[in-house]
Amino acid sequence: MSLADQGGAGVSELFAAIDRAVKAGDLWAASELADVALARGAEHPGLLHLSGWRLHQRGDYGAALDRLSRARALAPADADVLNSLGLCLHRLSRTQEAIQAYDGALAVRPAFAQAFCNKGSALRDSGDLEGADRCFEQAIEIAPNYAEPLAALAAASAARRDLSRARELAEKALSVSPKLASARLTLAEVEIAECAFAEARARLQDMPGSPELSGINRAIAASLLGDALDGLDRPQEAFDAYAASKQELRALYADQYERPGLETALQMAERLERYFTSSQANRWSGEAASPGPSVAATHVFLVGFPRSGTTLLEQVLASHPDVVTLEERECLAFAGAPLLSEPGGLDRLATLDEAGLAERREAYWAEVRRNGVEPAGRVFVDKMPLNSVLLPIAARLFPQAKILWARRDPRDVVLSCFRRRFGMTASMYQLTTLQGAADYYDAVMRLNEAYARTLVQDRFVLRYEDFVRNFEPESRRVCEFIGLPWLDTLKAFAETARRRSINTPSAPQVARGLFTEGVGQWRRYGEQLRPARPILDAWAERFGYPAD
Repeated sequence: MSLADQGGAGVSELFAAIDRAVKAGDLWAASELADVALARGAEHPGLLHLSGWRLHQRGDYGAALDRLSRARALAPADADVLNSLGLCLHRLSRTQEAIQAYDGALAVRPAFAQAFCNKGSALRDSGDLEGADRCFEQAIEIAPNYAEPLAALAAASAARRDLSRARELAEKALSVSPKLASARLTLAEVEIAECAFAEARARLQDMPGSPELSGINRAIAASLLGDALDGLDRPQEAFDAYAASKQELRALYADQYERPGLETALQMAERLERYFTSSQANRWSGEAASPGPSVAATHVFLVGFPRSGTTLLEQVLASHPDVVTLEERECLAFAGAPLLSEPGGLDRLATLDEAGLAERREAYWAEVRRNGVEPAGRVFVDKMPLNSVLLPIAARLFPQAKILWARRDPRDVVLSCFRRRFGMTASMYQLTTLQGAADYYDAVMRLNEAYARTLVQDRFVLRYEDFVRNFEPESRRVCEFIGLPWLDTLKAFAETARRRSINTPSAPQVARGLFTEGVGQWRRYGEQLRPARPILDAWAERFGYPAD
């Protein structure tokens, strides 16, 4: 796109200088000149695109979105603008809008490999891992030596425990782009999975502090380094690496989740607990609400706290032919979460009339279907651990639903939350410090004790430790609670997991099958957990776990 013939007197030379900078590959200089031109009153999609690119690179995504939206308004069929707009929307966690922008770019330019790759990343983050893989494969078909989609497919293969394929793709990506961080990280992940911990440590050693890497990649590198050091039985060094990873993430997301005046996930849980232990909660007691017309044959909310075994249990249930499951989608929040946050919202939720309940039920089921699941006539399992915070919504909209609660030793839970990597949300932000994770665990457990005293719901608690040690008897108990016949197919859950798209940190473990190594892991980190032990030990005692 040439700018040299744009503008009136006084700006033609500026446009020519921008053109020269773009042709020389100096986008920083071009974008700075674009800002000067915009400040002089010029309005051109090329200028806005350059300015938006620069703001995006600086991390000012809100301002970048403004520039790129203006560019799209002026040039709605500019594939490059639409692609950049998608990148910005994705950064702002507006993933579905990002996908729409990429689709717009591909409608204009069907052989746009970069847009396919970027759409694949957005689909992956939205949970559509199969769709993501197809996009990455299309990008490679268009551009066989395009390193980024090769690396993305390598990471997907590693998550499915197809380690040889992951290594092959990552090495091919590095042959094209030797410094590509994502491919290097996947190779380290493969080495860790193969117990080649010393090799992984050597590969990762310098990556967490590298200024050449993005903050996200530095965080991933530090976390993987922790895994390598853990495998080498160096718990203090491993813990320090995990802490560095969380510190990097905390710095990246502080502005988004710790803004003045913003209620944090911890504060929300504490506020809800105060409400449900006060006299205001009386209106929630008594008989359950009218259930409304049934969609699923049986409706199950699989909840708990992250890293408590919900993914394992979901994959086991998904192996039953009568069951359909939905993995970690915000459907319940979509239907009613604002009522938990707005002033007076809880009282309004408690007294919703049938029309209001029906509207929110329809919104919930529409969101379930939008995520690719048809629950009609099936046993439907909505697995979202921290729907445990949203149980008042379930109690009002779906009083007939069963609540399947996954419980695990609190010390293992919080340690695992601190070690593992999650997509960032307000709740996951609470896990970026050890004390923050323990405080949030404490708040969610106290809240759910208040819910259990007040809400009319059919609950079943499954202990992770019992499940992995006595799989068949415990899975039979779960099936009985849900109303399912127990089948031998449930034993093949690991194969089910390898075939399905799992977008949680538990995916590699579940694909291995049953394993008990995660039980009592906290003991190796007893010294590092000491600051959080008063909170965690109290819950361990209450739940019947041994003191040491």
